[in-house]
Amino acid sequence: MHPFPVRRSASIAATLAVAIGIGCSPCAEAQSSAEPGMFQLYIGGGGGASPMTLDSRDYSATGHFVTQIGTTTETVSQDETFAGSYKGFVGLRFLKYFGIEAGVGHLGTVGFTAEGVGGSGGGAYAFTDRGDYSANMTYVAALLTLPTGSDGGYFHLKGGTAQVKVDVTETLTQEFLLSGLTVEAVYKTSSKVTRPLIGVGYTTPMGTGKLLRVELEHLGEIGKPYMFGTQDGTGRASVTMLTVAYILAF
Repeated sequence: MHPFPVRRSASIAATLAVAIGIGCSPCAEAQSSAEPGMFQLYIGGGGGASPMTLDSRDYSATGHFVTQIGTTTETVSQDETFAGSYKGFVGLRFLKYFGIEAGVGHLGTVGFTAEGVGGSGGGAYAFTDRGDYSANMTYVAALLTLPTGSDGGYFHLKGGTAQVKVDVTETLTQEFLLSGLTVEAVYKTSSKVTRPLIGVGYTTPMGTGKLLRVELEHLGEIGKPYMFGTQDGTGRASVTMLTVAYILAF
């Protein structure tokens, strides 16, 4: 058989091999660069500050003990405006633009003080009530992520639901003016509510598999109407959570 067809077949095979190799090289590169955005598991945690405001319907001269136990005069003040907060979370980002996330967090603790007088005649007394209003949450949320460029950073919008547990501890001290007798009692209440959670944030890469997130989340009203001496009459508050978190992505 003439050797020419063999050489021709070998030449064609070599040409096809080079063409396939050149053609597949950018495909492989594109695939590897797309993989982190297609499916990315991450865990994170961080802390920050939560502006927390006690509701004036429950914590004011007209909404606290005055309407609950018949005190005649009262002043109520919130001791702090900002509370330290922290949280941990786990999430899954997929298709570059979507994600789901679940986590737990401490929304903060603020103190309050109520002072006044009550009773009449021999039963008249002065009182001081010092309390701590503390809130914790668990949440599940969906994320819409918006990449900002080739550096891997992205903005995100968050929407979900959170179960918020509020715990209030009050120490009530009463001094009876006629006898000088002082009585102190501690009251604890707890309530759970489910609230919508919304948030916005930005995530920037800090190295391979390491990210830094700054996030602002809003829960709105938490707690239940104040009712002295009941199990869940904690009073209401509004809270927003600002967090800086460190994330490990896989």
